[in-house]
Amino acid sequence: MRPRIAGCAITGAILALTAVATPVAIAQSGSQPDFVPVHRLGGDTGGELEGQAWANLFAIPAAQNPLDPANPARCTTLGHRRPVLTVIGESPPSNPLTCVVEAGTPLFFGEVSLECSDAEGDGSTVKELRACAVGGLGNDLRSIRWSLDGGAPVDIFDPRFEVVSPAMHTLLPEDPLVAKPGPMTFVAAAYAATPRRTLAVGPHTIALEVEVTDGSIIATTYTIIVIPCSGS
Repeated sequence: MRPRIAGCAITGAILALTAVATPVAIAQSGSQPDFVPVHRLGGDTGGELEGQAWANLFAIPAAQNPLDPANPARCTTLGHRRPVLTVIGESPPSNPLTCVVEAGTPLFFGEVSLECSDAEGDGSTVKELRACAVGGLGNDLRSIRWSLDGGAPVDIFDPRFEVVSPAMHTLLPEDPLVAKPGPMTFVAAAYAATPRRTLAVGPHTIALEVEVTDGSIIATTYTIIVIPCSGS
């Protein structure tokens, strides 16, 4: 069964994808990029959403964690006030992950993310953890290109797309992804984007290419199937 994210409980809003300065439901012109920076989605800032994504990852035991290439990527819901779809882990182009979402659901894509925690010895204060996460972000990168339905790629390797989480607190499970079971405080940073426009009902292909300084490229694709709102 494909994971399904419900997002229609709040009508046209999810609608304003409060993430962007311009309305997302407007028709897209050729001069407008398909992806824009994330300021706020579903009532949370881009940094808060990235922190939530890492908290979700830390809750998954290492043996099943999607950060292990042997395990599949996952569709995951973020947000406190309304659901926001994100993907954790990578999926090979030969077998793209498929997520099913109700129309109007905001999409959040954080990439080349880095987290620093006290449990891993990266620092003991929030200031130190933040400096660690931000200082290591984007090292050895040339570009992070997202494209939607075959459109022109948008390179989000740019300070405008940077997001940094507040200090996040979580409890690592048995067989943790990092460190050892128990409490942990961390700060996460990433380059994050959201589609400029609301996706129409039907299938959509989102492609990602990350180029590193040696010229090699890591490619990932996702399929997002948008369905009508329940009861509509």
